[in-house]
Amino acid sequence: DACRAWGAGYDLAGDLDGDGELTDADIEMLQQYILGDLELTEDQMALMDYDGNGTVDIRDMIQWKKVLLTQA
Repeated sequence: DACRAWGAGYDLAGDLDGDGELTDADIEMLQQYILGDLELTEDQMALMDYDGNGTVDIRDMIQWKKVLLTQA
């Protein structure tokens, strides 16, 4: 499996790539994780668990996409 691991200091919920904002790139990374093509750190998992249920899944991705759309 060609999973890629991402790591760094993250502190903004939804910001997977660490650029300081929620963008399409973060949603793309989340989609890659859900498809099994990307590994996330524990910190990234915590940032993307929108509903706080301990699992990052398609439901979280839908919520983050809604957040992104309301920012536009």
